[in-house]
Amino acid sequence: MKIQRLRLYTSNLQQQKRFYAETLGLPTQDADDGGLVVEAGATMLTFFPAEEPYYYHFAFNISPYQYDAALAWLKSRVIVLSDNGTELIDFSNWNAYAMYFEDAGGNIVEFIARRDLELPEVVPFGSQAIHSVSEIGLSVRQVGEAFDVIHRETALPFYSGNRSNFCAAGDPEGLFILVDPEDKDWYPADRPARMSPLEVHFEEQGQVYKLSLEAGNITITR
Repeated sequence: MKIQRLRLYTSNLQQQKRFYAETLGLPTQDADDGGLVVEAGATMLTFFPAEEPYYYHFAFNISPYQYDAALAWLKSRVIVLSDNGTELIDFSNWNAYAMYFEDAGGNIVEFIARRDLELPEVVPFGSQAIHSVSEIGLSVRQVGEAFDVIHRETALPFYSGNRSNFCAAGDPEGLFILVDPEDKDWYPADRPARMSPLEVHFEEQGQVYKLSLEAGNITITR
């Protein structure tokens, strides 16, 4: 799955603009409808203003063997979150290493280096090493049923999880991370997986879809 566009909401739009443009060094521009567009490699990440302080979990794909350089680069710019003191998380079951931080809007953001992907290295490591948005968290009422809807409408495959409080749908290039907000926090921040509205445009097997999430309910259109 290729995540082409991701639309999120924030109550800190100007702080987010400074964070992504200055702290992470990504290209940004103001959208005509009042939003902020961040060019995250192959994905257009857009933040729109909202009064409510929504927050999300999403991940960026980076080159599979640059995790040490990525961690050093991040630590010079942000506070890296840890799991019992460990900042570089070994997801051996996903054949990947990951690291986490929060942006100016309180989103739990992840850099993930997946050894199942052949992505070019960028030396020295910098913002241009961000290849795309590779994960977006979906907080839903019934994880198994939500996956069934996504799979039925898009043929997106099951990737990992128990289908009870956690399920990943897609492939290493792009994943939906479905969680039950009553039984799952966003790792590793241990913050509740709030139901926050979002919109994703993605490609699967040559077909482009739009997934909308509102109050924990998923709608998919072509």
